[in-house]
Amino acid sequence: TTLNSSHNGVVLVSGNTTLTLPNPATVFGIRYTVKKIDSSINTLTISGVVDGVSNPQLTHETSYITIISNGNAWYKVAEHVATATTSENQTYISNSLGMTFRLIPAGTFVMGSPTDELGRGSDETQYTVTLSESFYIQTTEVTQGQWEAVMGGNPSIFSDCGLNCPVEHITWNDAQTFIVALNAMGEGSYTLPTEAEWE
Repeated sequence: TTLNSSHNGVVLVSGNTTLTLPNPATVFGIRYTVKKIDSSINTLTISGVVDGVSNPQLTHETSYITIISNGNAWYKVAEHVATATTSENQTYISNSLGMTFRLIPAGTFVMGSPTDELGRGSDETQYTVTLSESFYIQTTEVTQGQWEAVMGGNPSIFSDCGLNCPVEHITWNDAQTFIVALNAMGEGSYTLPTEAEWE
């Protein structure tokens, strides 16, 4: 099956299937979400180049992938890979946007800088901090693709690495609006990290 502008939206697929991507120049701005609707070992192959990868495949463990054309190439906006039920002992978890988070165990550590550290500021006195609860933090910055998938637009200026670039040109308030929208998806409870969590 060759995708075209009439497929703009969600494409449901089952069985061993190959979907052929059209020339991105002919479908500028078109977004496809390809979703597997069976749990078998059948493989879905996307014939084309996405984010520089030729003929990516979705296995039975992959729920869906969302791609978009910028007129020159195809980029992956989001990908959901089925994972085990989240538990305190699960080191990595992912959501439907392809955001991966790593478990940071509870514990005690020292914040600040030693007095003999080169470039140390006067406000960097060392002190002990205890995080009483484990938490998850994203393994990368929020990407432009992830931001666009949630907010519907992309405020960024730098685009040399496509939708995998970190989102930029946003304010703290913009980040809070993004978090509210992300939480509305019902896949977890997200916040910005505290100073201690960021350390």
